[in-house]
Amino acid sequence: MAKPPRLTSANPPAPRATACIAVFIIPRQSVIVARIAKVNDDEGCYRCEGAQERRDETRACALGTIKGVKILELNHVAVLVKDVEKSCEFYSNVLGLEQIPRPAFDFPGAWYRLGTEQELHIIGGRTEPTPLFDRGNHFALRTKDLGPWQEHLKRLGIEFRGPKPRPDGAMQIFLRDGDGHLIELFTPAPKS
Repeated sequence: MAKPPRLTSANPPAPRATACIAVFIIPRQSVIVARIAKVNDDEGCYRCEGAQERRDETRACALGTIKGVKILELNHVAVLVKDVEKSCEFYSNVLGLEQIPRPAFDFPGAWYRLGTEQELHIIGGRTEPTPLFDRGNHFALRTKDLGPWQEHLKRLGIEFRGPKPRPDGAMQIFLRDGDGHLIELFTPAPKS
């Protein structure tokens, strides 16, 4: 099968496609910041208007056209853990998440409800340590008030950072589960 032509900000596809999705090329974990803007309201196509490179080898945003597809929602986040039982203690007792039924997979794990529609999937079998990056992989859980969370975490002896404001005004605290996965608890920015 022939490879499709490589698309860059200098060589974008025609703006008449019925649907477009922006694809970020991120070699060596470089980060690209690009402003995405609508090209044609009738057809819902998006184009990368300008990309800022954060590292030397980062390439500009590329565009691909995919007809008839649309992401509806984030369904779940999965974390790989060493000890499912200890992880369940953390997610049930520290974060107070509701455990929900899980299909009978052939590997250990547990599922938790996050909000009304999303889920957290705990998957057993981790053998390597979790990389401990402050701005790497994490998931964020919205809450009404961080004050009671701080008191709760202190009472349990759980280390956390914050609260600290995000540039948009939201407040955040960060903690780690027993495997070192970074978790953000936040309150939304005040509405103006």
